[in-house]
Amino acid sequence: MVHQRSARFPISPRGPIGNLDLLPVGLESAPHESRSDRSGSQQGPIGNRSDRCESTGWIGRNFQITRNSCLSVEGPECSTKSSQRWMHTIKRTMTTRITTKLFKRWCLTTTKTQIDNMPHSPVSLDSMPILVLHTIVSHLDIGHVISLTQVNRQLRYSITNDSGYWVYLLRTRLNTKLTGKRRNNAFFELMRRLPTLRCADCHEMQLRRRPFIHPFWNRPLCDACQINDKYRFVTAYTAKKNYFLDENDLLSLRTFNQKNPHYENASHVRFFSRVEVQRRSELKLQLLQTTRIDRLRKRDLRSQQAKDRWRKRRHDNIIQLLTANGFLHVSRHYCTAVDGFVRNLFKLDGSRVRGRRWTEEDVIQICCTRHMT
Repeated sequence: MVHQRSARFPISPRGPIGNLDLLPVGLESAPHESRSDRSGSQQGPIGNRSDRCESTGWIGRNFQITRNSCLSVEGPECSTKSSQRWMHTIKRTMTTRITTKLFKRWCLTTTKTQIDNMPHSPVSLDSMPILVLHTIVSHLDIGHVISLTQVNRQLRYSITNDSGYWVYLLRTRLNTKLTGKRRNNAFFELMRRLPTLRCADCHEMQLRRRPFIHPFWNRPLCDACQINDKYRFVTAYTAKKNYFLDENDLLSLRTFNQKNPHYENASHVRFFSRVEVQRRSELKLQLLQTTRIDRLRKRDLRSQQAKDRWRKRRHDNIIQLLTANGFLHVSRHYCTAVDGFVRNLFKLDGSRVRGRRWTEEDVIQICCTRHMT
C-alpha cells in the first residue's frame, strides 16, 4: 500500500513571495489519467489535489529551488520500468507547476526598479553552442544577422560555414533557390545579393517586395524607409514659398526632374532633397537674423490682410450695383448670394459636381426677384 503525506512550504512570510502554504497544485494533467484501459494495479499510485511540494526556501533573487523533492511517496520501491517512468513524469510535472506559480508570485510582488537593480551575468556569443546560435538567428532578420556576423567572430565561423542552413534560410525567407555548385557556398551567394535585396537604411531583407533603388539616392530603400523624413523631396515652388529660397540658392543643390502630373504641356517639375533645402534655409535665415517661423507668421498675416481688402472691395461693388437697381435696405442685407459673391464661392446647383462661381448678375437676379418684398 502506498502512503502519501501532505507537505508545506517552509518559506518566511517576509520573503519576496509571501506565504504559500495554501498554494493548490493539481495532478489533472498527469499522463496516467488519460489511460482508461489500464487496471488499478498497472496505473500506479495516484496523488490527490492536497499534495504539496517540499522546498528549502528562496535562495537570493535568482529564482532557484534548492531541493527537487516535489512529491514524497512512501512505500515499496517501484518494480517495473513503467512505474519508474510514471514517477519521473509526476515529479517533473510538479516541479514545472510549482516553479511557474512561484515565478508568477514573484513577478507580482517585485517592482521594475528591483528587477533592474538585480545583478545580471554577461552573456557572450562566443561560448554558446551552435543550436543556441541557430535559435537566435531564427528570431532575427537575415539582414541583421549579416551585420552581426561582421562583429562577432564565433558567430561568423559557426554559422557562415553551415551552407545547408543558409540554403534553408534563402529558400524559406527570401524565396531564393540555389542549385548546383552555388549550394556549397550559400553564404557567399547571399552576400552577392545584398546590394539589391537589403535596405541600405534599416538593413532588413525579409521585405514584402524588393527594395527600390532611387536614382537620386543611388541606394536600395524599402517602402518604410522611402517615406522617412530624410528621404523626402520638395519641389522648387515649395522651396521658394515655404523655405524662402531663390534661384541662386537652389543652383548648388542636387535635383532631378519629372513630368508635371497636373498639366501635360507644362514644364517639368524640379525636386530637391528636403533635408538639404532645410539646411540651406537655416543658413540663409541666420544671416538675416530671423527664423522660419517668424517669416511664415508674417507671410500669413500679409496674406490675410490682402484677402480682407479684396473682399471689402467686392462687397462695396455689389452694394453699389444693388442700390443702382433699386434694392432697398442694401446696407443691412446680407444673403447667401451676396456672401458667395464676396467670398468667391462656387454656386451650388443641387448636384455634387461643382458649378460655376457666383457672378454679379446672379446676385442681382436673386436679390431683386426674391428679396424685394
